[in-house]
Amino acid sequence: MRLRCDLGSKRLAVVAGTSRYDQSWLARTRELLDRRDDDFAVTYLTDLPIGELTEAVRALPPDSVVLYLTMTADPSGSRFVSRDVAQRISDVSPVPVFGFLESYIGYGVVASHAPSFVNHGRAAGALMLRVLKGEPGAAERIEAGPGPRCVADARELDRRGLNEAALPAGCEVLSARRRSGNSFTGRSSARWRWSRCRPD
Repeated sequence: MRLRCDLGSKRLAVVAGTSRYDQSWLARTRELLDRRDDDFAVTYLTDLPIGELTEAVRALPPDSVVLYLTMTADPSGSRFVSRDVAQRISDVSPVPVFGFLESYIGYGVVASHAPSFVNHGRAAGALMLRVLKGEPGAAERIEAGPGPRCVADARELDRRGLNEAALPAGCEVLSARRRSGNSFTGRSSARWRWSRCRPD
């Protein structure tokens, strides 16, 4: 994996929890990061109770970025909703936080480049309709799910002083989110590569 970054950052802090689910994604991320060909210094903040984790994030040097994966549990046994932890991390982080899931947008994450739950749901629903209509071969068909969707939060771009005009063409930049649902207001489209800092 090659890590592209135009933020002047030299350090990547990877944040994840300790549940089996958290660790499965961490293992995949480690494998990808181990293949990179850049000189980024990678720190793993993955075995800390939530209080110590937020303090570690708060103390990150200014040439860092955060990659937040998932955190559904910490070493103390406390359980969490991952997107709530994303907000807690962003609230204390002195540097931009990038997310692992699209559902983190609106919860303090600058951008995400990941499969969309909404798009996957729509694709599954469309396939089920074809099955119910008796379309030949629909029940046996194996289809690849929708690819990753690039999404950025305009508010976080502004808060972090990141220039939207510098984004490559193609990513959807969202200007609002209602916390009670999944409604967004699109401000523009650009092809997002994690603030030009994402794994390839």
